Amino acid sequence: MDLETQPIYPDGPAVVRSVQAGGLTKSELLAELRRNAVSLNESAERLFASEHFTVAASRYSVVAVELAVAALGFPQGAATAEIYARAEALGLGLCPLELGPHLRLQYLDQPEGYWGQPELQHQAPSGSITIASAPLADDDDFPKGFYLRRIKGALWLRGYRSGAEHIWSPGDRLLFRRAYGPAMAADQPAIRRATRADAAAVAALTDAAYRKYIPRLGRKPQPMTADYALLVEQHPTWLVEIGQRLAGVLVLQHEPDTLLIYSVAINPDDQRRGLGRLLLGWAERQALLAGYRSLRLYTNALMQENIALYTRLGYRETRREAYQGGEVVHMSKPLSPAPPAG
Repeated sequence: MDLETQPIYPDGPAVVRSVQAGGLTKSELLAELRRNAVSLNESAERLFASEHFTVAASRYSVVAVELAVAALGFPQGAATAEIYARAEALGLGLCPLELGPHLRLQYLDQPEGYWGQPELQHQAPSGSITIASAPLADDDDFPKGFYLRRIKGALWLRGYRSGAEHIWSPGDRLLFRRAYGPAMAADQPAIRRATRADAAAVAALTDAAYRKYIPRLGRKPQPMTADYALLVEQHPTWLVEIGQRLAGVLVLQHEPDTLLIYSVAINPDDQRRGLGRLLLGWAERQALLAGYRSLRLYTNALMQENIALYTRLGYRETRREAYQGGEVVHMSKPLSPAPPAG
C-alpha cells in the first residue's frame, strides 16, 4: 500500500453524490418508498402530509455533499445555525426537502448502523444521514426534516424534531447541496463510491502508484495485477477526487470477522498530502458501520516504511507467510465505536 502521513485539510472528507430529484408527486414518492420496503416513522408521515411540503414537477440533479459536523470545523459539536452558516461559507446550501425521499430511493445500499449502540435521546442515531433543509414551520414540535438510516437490515426514512438550542455531535453527518459558489475550495478532497465506469481509471492510478515498488520486489506488486472491473463490481471501492481529478483509491473486501484493506493507492502527483491516511480513516468508519470490530491488511516485508507507519497507526503484526519468493506481513487493528460526545 502506498500511504502518506501528512495531516489532511480541511478537517475531514466529504462524500459527494449526484442525486436525481423531482418529477414525482408526493403520492408517487410514497408508493415508490413502499415498493422498496422503506419504512417511515410518524414524523416522516407528518412531513408528507403537510401542505407546505411541495415537490418539483420536473426532474433535476443535485450534487449532494455529506459531511460530519467535525469536518465542518466543530470538533466539539455545534448548533444548527452555526453549522448552516459554516456550510454556506464553504459554498454549500440547504437541500430541498424532497431530496430526502429521492436520496432514500437511490441509496438502498446504505451501510448498517452501529449494532448494539445505545439510542441516546435528542441525538442523531449512529450511522444516520440528516438532510440539511429549511424547516417547514417554526414550531419545534413539528418535524424539521428527514434523515436516512439502515438498522437491523431495514431501510428507514425518518423525520426528526429539534430546537434552536440543540447541539449536534461531532460525528453527526449532514447532507448539503453544493452551490458551486466562489467559496468552494477547488482543492478540497471528496470521497465517493466507485462504479463500473471508473474501473479503467482505478487500474491506471493503481499502476502509477505501485510502479515504484517493482525494482525493490523484482516483480509487479499484487494490486497492479488485479482485475479492477471485477473488483469494483464485487467489492466496496472508494475514490478520492480533487476537483475533477482522481487522486486516490481504496479497495475493501468484506470477510466473515473483519474488513480487509486490499489496496490503498495515491496518484504520485497527489502524494504527501495526507490522502493515504484519509482513506485509512475512511476504512475504519466503513468497518464500524458494517459492524466489524477490527481491520486487517497485508504488505510485503520489504516495505519497511509501510510496516512502520501501520504500527504507528495502531496496527499489529499477526503473522508472516512466504509469497512468490518473498514474505508477506499480515497486520490487524482492533476497533471500538467512538463514545458518544458529551
